[in-house]
Amino acid sequence: MSEPRKAVSEIRAVVIPLRSGQLLLPNATVAEVIGFEEPMCVEGRPDWMMGTIVWRQQDVPVVSFEETIGRDRGDLGHRARIVVCNTLNGDRQMPYIGLVAVGIPRLLRVLETSLEPSDSDDQGQKTVLGVARLNGEEVWIPNLDTLEGMVRQVYH
Repeated sequence: MSEPRKAVSEIRAVVIPLRSGQLLLPNATVAEVIGFEEPMCVEGRPDWMMGTIVWRQQDVPVVSFEETIGRDRGDLGHRARIVVCNTLNGDRQMPYIGLVAVGIPRLLRVLETSLEPSDSDDQGQKTVLGVARLNGEEVWIPNLDTLEGMVRQVYH
């Protein structure tokens, strides 16, 4: 008689390419990926807050994740996208946040066994919940609660 197989945890995720790394988000967080459009300026904003766009009749604040951790976003290029993410807090005034990507995000199934811890220096950043290695590539797992709080302070 064979031994019962152990269930392997799996999530559907999106890997978002940035200039100096990659973000890993649960697929349910992403509302839509759209072509890049220059955000409208928000007066008195920090560098990481690029401005706002209008998406589905909603003002969506657009963030450069890289700049929240002190890195330069650099030239975005012609493949840039905005990843419109659902916020987690239920704030009707800010139901979405846009994250800038330098290319097209890819959807994948992440197995528990394909993630390994990383000892990256970025672990101490307030917008980074964790850093992991996914199939040998380093990915940032963003702290969306903190990011939303930072945007809310600027945006409202």
